Amino acid sequence: MSCATSCTTEADLQVAQRAQSAMIGLPKQQLLTCAGYPDHRAARNGKEYFTYRRRASGALDPSASLADGGRSSTGVALGIDLDPPLVAGGGGSCVVSIVLSNEAVEQVAYPADAWLSDCAPIVRNCVAPTSNGQ
Repeated sequence: MSCATSCTTEADLQVAQRAQSAMIGLPKQQLLTCAGYPDHRAARNGKEYFTYRRRASGALDPSASLADGGRSSTGVALGIDLDPPLVAGGGGSCVVSIVLSNEAVEQVAYPADAWLSDCAPIVRNCVAPTSNGQ
């Protein structure tokens, strides 16, 4: 059959994997430029926690807004997705958690059961393409 779906999935998988190392040290302002504003944001102990969510429809959540300083009635939010885990097997949804320290990316993390190819659209603009275009 055609390569469109499987090749795109493989390229997206590689982008998401590369993002976990390539984005380390990325300045906060550059992150906001390439990934946009997060769906949730919190700060604690000198670190910032950004959470980006991609819905199954393929679009980032249009109703996303910044949390009020990450405060909630139970304390400080940590930018961790508390929804039920993503179902293994794909489905187009992903949550990317990014930890910043000293105004730069320190960590990029995905849920353990996420299909990384579904996460690529969130981080793609922050990762330089490789020589083979991925």
